Amino acid sequence: MQLPRRDEPFVAVQRVSGPLLVRASLRGEQWVFSWGRGRDRCVDARDESACERVWEVAQ
Repeated sequence: MQLPRRDEPFVAVQRVSGPLLVRASLRGEQWVFSWGRGRDRCVDARDESACERVWEVAQ
């Protein structure tokens, strides 16, 4: 886990093709986990299956 002073916190998920950086971001009033750019590259942080979605992407 990285907690940069001037950027959003993130977790580096190690994988064979290189680390997947998963950020915790506030979008409006909603916290999301995101990786890369695009609507299909984020999940609501409060979603019960959020960690499963990140796990799928990291495979």
